Amino acid sequence: LGLMAHHDSADRETQPLIPGSKRGTSPTPTPWWRRLQRTKPVHQFLSEQAERDRIAGTGKTLKRELGAWDLVLLGIAGIVGSGIFVLSGVAARTHAGPAVMLSFGVSSLAALLSALCYTELASNVPIAGSAYVYTYLSGGEMVAFLIGWNMILEYVVGASMLAISTVYYADSLVVDHLPNWFVETFKWGPISIQPFAGAFLLILAIPGAIGVRESSRVTNLVVFVVMSTLLAFIFGGMEHIDKENYHPFMTNGFGGVLSGAALVYLAYMGFDAVAVSAEETRNPKRHLPIGIVGSVFIVTTLFVAVSSVMVGMVPVEEIDVEAPLSEAFRSNNVVWGEVVLSVGALLASAMNILVSLYAMPRILLSMSRDGLFFSWFGVVNERFKTPLNAAIITALFGALVAMVFSFE
Repeated sequence: LGLMAHHDSADRETQPLIPGSKRGTSPTPTPWWRRLQRTKPVHQFLSEQAERDRIAGTGKTLKRELGAWDLVLLGIAGIVGSGIFVLSGVAARTHAGPAVMLSFGVSSLAALLSALCYTELASNVPIAGSAYVYTYLSGGEMVAFLIGWNMILEYVVGASMLAISTVYYADSLVVDHLPNWFVETFKWGPISIQPFAGAFLLILAIPGAIGVRESSRVTNLVVFVVMSTLLAFIFGGMEHIDKENYHPFMTNGFGGVLSGAALVYLAYMGFDAVAVSAEETRNPKRHLPIGIVGSVFIVTTLFVAVSSVMVGMVPVEEIDVEAPLSEAFRSNNVVWGEVVLSVGALLASAMNILVSLYAMPRILLSMSRDGLFFSWFGVVNERFKTPLNAAIITALFGALVAMVFSFE
């Protein structure tokens, strides 16, 4: 109904008079279902962005702060998450066996093809909004509206569930000293509230709200720590590899490799967040392709190396599907590795939350500019050069979901 009202008002304001018609009359309006299919041409997106770039010094637009390396790290932050810490074990034990490294290789090809599509679109239409904008170009307004809200739902639910899992990780690290402290819930009538999950999400929302440079610095730091933990697993685990664990290599044949690839592809989701940063990139035509494709290449190398070491350390039938990497260290009596990987898994979840809280407000910003959401969400804060209104609301909503919902 909101879309229909928006189109009716737009038609009344913009439709020209029919030549020769009586004064005050207008053409027969286009049926609403056809108006919902209309697309927004590339030149219109680009002309609107050119106008925003022209007034960039007024503080009413997003600030171009990010370079190629920032985008590569942002893509890594979006991809590397709980997937490599969990899915690698599930794929190895139930599908591919020691050939799980091939599963990651196959899924990386699919991820790379998708990344190339994003690269082509993002570099030619460097507008914040990612898939929402690209759908508006090709699929029409109604489809773009649905895609935009699907993306918001994906980021909100993902960030909230990761916040819940993060407090459980934190609780496991201090369970000997403060048992159940982080996962303690409080009753408010029939509702159980988990305050630490919501508080954790709100804290992580601060960098993205106060500036893209601040958000990038925090994200880059967390990426460095998480990458260090995975490299510690690779080099620390190489000493404990038993070559016998690689035989038989394809326990379920090539079909098992493909089914494992379908599963671990989920670990590659997240590089689309790089496309959301198009309006905050200094040279989008050059830097966006480097950020998207570069992050996929780096993560693929890391995933293949981690999975190779994991299946070499532990026989496939003994791999723990809930915490395969830390359990691989535990089974080989590497005490320090358990702690390092638990911290890495916690920070990987935090890293994904940072990316989600960065992307959500910018998608709402793009939708509000097109009249598909309240214009208040399209306001850029003059001090921080960020969509602060959208950042605050999305963070509060995500925190509410994290506090009152559970995995079940």
